[in-house]
Amino acid sequence: MLFATVNTLSLAAQKYNSDINVTKSELGRVKRHLIFSMKDEQKNSDCAYTIKDISKVDKILSEYYDQMEKYRKKNKSDYMILVKTATQSLNDLNTNCSECLIGKEQGVIIIEFISKTAYMFGFIDNEMQDLTVEWRKW
Repeated sequence: MLFATVNTLSLAAQKYNSDINVTKSELGRVKRHLIFSMKDEQKNSDCAYTIKDISKVDKILSEYYDQMEKYRKKNKSDYMILVKTATQSLNDLNTNCSECLIGKEQGVIIIEFISKTAYMFGFIDNEMQDLTVEWRKW
């Protein structure tokens, strides 16, 4: 389940379509799935992370989305800085949680969110591209 089916709108339509709520809705669904997965894992394991840590993941991804939206309007050439920053922030948070906040399933969902966000704003042509691989430690 690395990625849902490709959105039927073309990239150009996604960039200029006034009704991009479908894409925002999909990103919201992906993020909710991640949060649910982390909460579920927390209940069923001995890992030392809290709801506050899960909220930090949500905040990192929300800030990433907001910054990608701003870059879309200003500077397309440096978007990978935002990917790197978000990935390193998630690495640090996972390290502080004894490397168990972001498991394999959660990592796949995070990659999906990061890639789909970059795709939605027109930075990449393929929503299935893993942008985190260079910096990711989870």
